Amino acid sequence: MLYPGLEDIVDILIDNDVQFSFDGDVDLLDHNGIVIATAGIILEKQKIVIDPIDIESKLVFERAGYKIIDSREFDINMIKQI
Repeated sequence: MLYPGLEDIVDILIDNDVQFSFDGDVDLLDHNGIVIATAGIILEKQKIVIDPIDIESKLVFERAGYKIIDSREFDINMIKQI
């Protein structure tokens, strides 16, 4: 249970050979190692975040250049296009 509530998305990512962390990494850290934003899943290689936990995290991820995806609207084609 690395990504609680997002098991269906994890299965889709695995089925489509999309690389993501199996360590449950959900935090974006600053240069000092301090958490500055959190999401349900971070796809670091693709610069995609699924379900930021709040508006502030969403804004931080956007400023850092991440594409934001809501899990309710998730479609594997959103990732395959990148």
